[in-house]
Amino acid sequence: MSEAVEAEIIEPEEASELTVAYSPAVIEANFDALEAHVRRLVADYEGATYDMGKDENVKAAKRDRAYLNGIAKEIDERRKAVSREYTKPLAAFEDRCKAVAGIAKQAADGIKAQLDEAEEERQLRAYAKLREHYEEFAGLLAPVVPYERFHEKQWTNKTFGEVKAFKALEAKVERLAQDWETLKAQFQGEPFYDEAERELFATLDLGAAITAAHKAEEERLRGLYRERHTYMTENHLQQVMLPRGCTVLQNDWGTAPACAFEADGCLVIMLPGPPLECEPLLRYRVRPLLAARGDGIIVSHSVKIFGIGEGTMEYQLRDLMNEMQNPTLAPYAKEGECLVRVTAKAATEAEAETMIAPCLARVQRELGAFAYGVDTPNIETCAAELLLAQHKTIAVADSCTGGLLGDLLTNVPGASAVFAGGIIAYNDETKTRLLDVDPALIARCGAVSPEVAAAMAEHVRAAFGTDLGLSITGLAGPDGDGVHTVGTLFVALATPDGTFHRTLHKDKWGRVRIKHAAANHAFDMLRRYLTGLPVEMEENR
Repeated sequence: MSEAVEAEIIEPEEASELTVAYSPAVIEANFDALEAHVRRLVADYEGATYDMGKDENVKAAKRDRAYLNGIAKEIDERRKAVSREYTKPLAAFEDRCKAVAGIAKQAADGIKAQLDEAEEERQLRAYAKLREHYEEFAGLLAPVVPYERFHEKQWTNKTFGEVKAFKALEAKVERLAQDWETLKAQFQGEPFYDEAERELFATLDLGAAITAAHKAEEERLRGLYRERHTYMTENHLQQVMLPRGCTVLQNDWGTAPACAFEADGCLVIMLPGPPLECEPLLRYRVRPLLAARGDGIIVSHSVKIFGIGEGTMEYQLRDLMNEMQNPTLAPYAKEGECLVRVTAKAATEAEAETMIAPCLARVQRELGAFAYGVDTPNIETCAAELLLAQHKTIAVADSCTGGLLGDLLTNVPGASAVFAGGIIAYNDETKTRLLDVDPALIARCGAVSPEVAAAMAEHVRAAFGTDLGLSITGLAGPDGDGVHTVGTLFVALATPDGTFHRTLHKDKWGRVRIKHAAANHAFDMLRRYLTGLPVEMEENR
């Protein structure tokens, strides 16, 4: 076997690239002769068998095995020796290559230092442009909040881009401007406002500013109580306490605080209890907040229904509800009426509205005359809006409802253009004296009768000179009149086309519910007449 292995690097005096000559490419050895020799040595042992029942034979087998392993080991040791010698030039070659490459690397590092310096200067220029843009864009904020408080390191990265950086800065400024307006709306004029404003400008955190304001207000309250020598409980401080870092939801409908904050991965929303504050906060503050955080947009519309119960409504829409997946249908029973909520989820509000539109139309077709509007607050609003649209006027005559018709109508914005007035004829004398109802009619039919209801509607229309007259008479309780049971009601609508009637039986409803049921049916008759639908109908009991 040959044991000498050499490699040599040929280095010309001037070289632009590494040139290498190496040898040998092949290791020559006396493999054929060696193989023949080994086969002769092993021939006597191939197929050998041993009687392992005798100790001397076991010893002989172990001895023979050791001999054969010795032959193999000798060859393997020679292989390792050649391999070591063969790789020595390669190791020397690699070391020299690394050393020479290091010369170029050192020079490259010098250039990198220059590039780093240039990048630093570029970032300084980008920073200066952002600051200049901020001073031009920020308006009133620029003099009071240094640009440094707005800056984010990523904005000057080359990959971030100048346009994107400008937009990110503008968004951040606009958020602070919005928070500033919220702070002013809630606290400007209060003795602690300046402190809250300073905190806002220092931290760019509305929650921190609110907390500072509340802390200052707490100290003011404590001082006030001390001056009055009055003990102040912790309960008095609840109106000025909000979680640190929360998002304040501006309350334009009251004084109680409202806010949102993150806790354990959940969004927590705190709202005041009174409905007059809670409901508008939920609609105008919470819903946009949730929409901004959600995956897609959820849009809902409600088809309002009057004249049938929830069971009947659900039966009519059962197939449609089972069929729909997005949009979905959800039936609800409300006081005196029902609604079907149609909800769709999409990437944008416009897409959701497009999905909902045919479903709304189909629900209205299925329910026919019982569907009185989409997202309409109530049936009196529907009736009043129809009067306004058609430029028709109305007067009302209330008996057992005690002025409820007029009260509900005047809750609708713009109703003064169509509602002339009303008469509360709670007893027979008033019916005859102010509404000119014939006493003989009352004596013959009774004050609680369809005939008297018709006379009341016709006479109040004539008295006020209106297009339409609407009346209710009946028994709201607690006692009957010996003829009719509590909950018997008669509603009449006087029109140029004649007078329409409706009879109701609400004997188990209770006084307040009876009165509202009568009023709702009166407005239903009115909206049916104005839309050309059958006015008189059997009560769905």
